[in-house]
Amino acid sequence: MLWVGKMDFRKQLALALQTMAAIGDNKFRLHIVGGGDAAFYQQMAEGLGIALVLACGLLAGCTVETQEEKADSGSNQYYLYYVNKEETKVVKERYWPEQESAEFMLKDLAGILNAQEGNGENLALLPTGVQLETYRLNESLLELEFSSEYSEISRTREILVRAGVARTFLQIPGITGIKIFIGKEEVFYELDGVGDKCFFAGTAEDSQCIIF
Repeated sequence: MLWVGKMDFRKQLALALQTMAAIGDNKFRLHIVGGGDAAFYQQMAEGLGIALVLACGLLAGCTVETQEEKADSGSNQYYLYYVNKEETKVVKERYWPEQESAEFMLKDLAGILNAQEGNGENLALLPTGVQLETYRLNESLLELEFSSEYSEISRTREILVRAGVARTFLQIPGITGIKIFIGKEEVFYELDGVGDKCFFAGTAEDSQCIIF
């Protein structure tokens, strides 16, 4: 099967991948020709068990850079995320981990998140009283379990918290998806007027809520 077009959200390639996964026929192989965020869709396809062939060079160039290649080039950049004082956007500052292993960064970033310290005029990502109680890493999918106070966050602030949490943990090497829980209950998000479960996938700066 051939897909020709730019790989971005407007083209609904994610929907095409989900449809192929629902069909469940492993004989299908999707060939993609086009520019855009190849790494995101490659990770999504792998998570859904879809054979994906990228032929980016035939149109506007795109590249897929592995974690190892990024490390070799010294281009890895990590960030801590905050909410601005007006609570209208997520802001970031550079973060230099002592180790770039997933185990270290996961523990370190979880501790920083729970410390609830702001940065200058910016607010801590988590409101007072909200804690990340535990986390579970199932291969490349990270499950984050927050305290019951998470459910009391205002709708506007929760959107910012959700975005900041996704960006915080998706930058960790090897983590390609995130699910958010309040206690043992998975959080539902209203998409197109309907409450759905989803996981966050993509890159720290370009994550999307994927319905499953």
